Amino acid sequence: MFVKGASGNPSGKKRGTLNKRTELAKLLDPHAENLIQKLIELALQGDISALKVCMDRVLPRARREPLGIEFTDDDKKMKEDVFKAVLDGRLGVDEAEKLLVLFKSQGHVKSNYKIDTTDPIEASKIYQQIMTGAYKK
Repeated sequence: MFVKGASGNPSGKKRGTLNKRTELAKLLDPHAENLIQKLIELALQGDISALKVCMDRVLPRARREPLGIEFTDDDKKMKEDVFKAVLDGRLGVDEAEKLLVLFKSQGHVKSNYKIDTTDPIEASKIYQQIMTGAYKK
């Protein structure tokens, strides 16, 4: 049984002891400029892994903005919001399908619409058909 405030290792780590990551970073520090230059060189020569590392530093992954889709009892509004998000480019077609499946699993979205296109023009036509009631699965 553990006692609060009592360490399992009474002697513990010495104060100021660096973790392994910090120790390794200190070893690399004097070579950082050369390593970065080599990474850039490899990326420019077409090394995909080096290119990915460089791009991840230059363009970090974008965080998603809220989609503006609310879970409500208004199924029609939720479907409209999902389709608008697809048309606006805020949501991919695959993501929209997953979201509609999630809505359906929560008792929302009585109809099962499946969009089999990644083309925004085609998705727009399907959206218009769904909203006018002319959509045929």
